[in-house]
Amino acid sequence: MRLPTNNPSRRSAYFSYFVAFIFLFGAGTMSYGQVGGIETTGTGGRHSIKGRVVFPSGQRADVRLPVRLESTSGGDISVLSDMNGSFSFQSLRPGSYTVVVDGGDFYEDARESVFIEPATVSTRRSPGAVIPLSRPFTVQVYLRAKKSSGATKTGVLDANLAALPPKAVDHYRQALALTAQGNNQQAIEQLKLAVAVHPQFGLALNELGVQYLKIGQLDKSADVLKNAVSVSPDAFEPRVNYGVVLLNQRKYAEAEVQLQDAVKKNNSSVTGHLYLGIALINLQRYQEAEAALQKSIALGGNKVGQAHYYLGGIYWRAGDYKRAADALEQYLTVEPKAANAEKVRATIKDLRVKS
Repeated sequence: MRLPTNNPSRRSAYFSYFVAFIFLFGAGTMSYGQVGGIETTGTGGRHSIKGRVVFPSGQRADVRLPVRLESTSGGDISVLSDMNGSFSFQSLRPGSYTVVVDGGDFYEDARESVFIEPATVSTRRSPGAVIPLSRPFTVQVYLRAKKSSGATKTGVLDANLAALPPKAVDHYRQALALTAQGNNQQAIEQLKLAVAVHPQFGLALNELGVQYLKIGQLDKSADVLKNAVSVSPDAFEPRVNYGVVLLNQRKYAEAEVQLQDAVKKNNSSVTGHLYLGIALINLQRYQEAEAALQKSIALGGNKVGQAHYYLGGIYWRAGDYKRAADALEQYLTVEPKAANAEKVRATIKDLRVKS
């Protein structure tokens, strides 16, 4: 991938291409299906361990958390979960493993043990010979709030549900359980039943909008989340989720309004500032976009790969090739196995030549 000349108009045109490209590989999937959370190096075997990190409330963890796989024979392997709380370790040999999730400031570290037994199948062509099988193992890791952190999300959730119709709450809890299992369509049906019982059920409306987004039904997601914002105007989650959907619909001005309101309600949200930065880039308000992305990085402990990626584009457009290369290198540090990693490495090489 060659860089444009120093001609500002050509550089600006190329940046437009860059924004479109990273939207396809970033914002369009980042919210609930982000590329990431997968370690393919493994320990030299055929098996895999796939899992999901779940908040105490039963909702999937929508922040990226460090996940470590400990083993007695192959050493430790680390990865960050994706924005859906999912993670995967590939190419594993049989043996005893422990999945360890770093809960950070608000949650206890969580550990789950997995034992992979050797799996083989006999072959008719060579009696007595066996062929090793590859088997996926699944694990769900539930976080627990730290007693000292004041993070009582489960208690707050229970209090919020206490005054609602029990039948609606039952459908909602079933939906959360189905979501944790990855059964999005069944979760949608349960959430629709919850809303039918209680149309002002803000939590159910928000989750329904998220589920529609995950299966790519953007129009339905937007309609439901718009309703969720109306029902719960002071809540952060429906507002930021609505902004994400509008961003996916390329309604950048509308998305920016929702995301600005979202970060006002929760100024410590890593993803809120990240998505706001993406919206501002598409509105060509690059200085404001840079500030939002830098805020996301500051809050995310420098682990927000996509923020570095978009910053690289902003610096690139401005002709600051050294900072662009530095930002893209940081992106690869966080996302070494990104789908576009090779293209990014080639771009960094060209940027270093020009800087």
